[in-house]
Amino acid sequence: MSKKQWLLIILLLFVVVAVFSAVLTVKLSKKTEPTDVFIPPAADKTAVKGLPDVEEGYRNFKTENFTAGLCGKLTQYDNGKIDVYFASAEDNEVLLKLLVWDENENTIGESGIIRPGEYVKTVTLSKPLDSKKEVYLRVISYNPENYYSMGVLSIKTEIDVP
Repeated sequence: MSKKQWLLIILLLFVVVAVFSAVLTVKLSKKTEPTDVFIPPAADKTAVKGLPDVEEGYRNFKTENFTAGLCGKLTQYDNGKIDVYFASAEDNEVLLKLLVWDENENTIGESGIIRPGEYVKTVTLSKPLDSKKEVYLRVISYNPENYYSMGVLSIKTEIDVP
């Protein structure tokens, strides 16, 4: 083989390696679609327009991004129901959701999403309580356009069981 033939073979191998590298780079750098699809929380079907008319144990909690109203004096009744009077102030620009957590941070009750100027009177626990229990009421706020978190409020209280 002549010197020109060797150079041609080496040049051809170089081109093949370069094309293979380019294809591999493009293939590996392609963004893959996530396998988990985020499903936004559903709106609460029991939400009522307006703000609740309740006095005992009710308080508004103001954070940097939202104001939420809650009744901190909770009593279980009717097979695991508690009246929380969970409200979103009319001037909020976020959606709110309430979680009721036990001391191990397990969700034992929750509302659906509420919009500004709405409230939910009652949340049903996943299982009725046998005795008084300390719980955390956790309010999660969401950006209404993309459901990114806009902050969380957590309040420690207890549920009385008659």
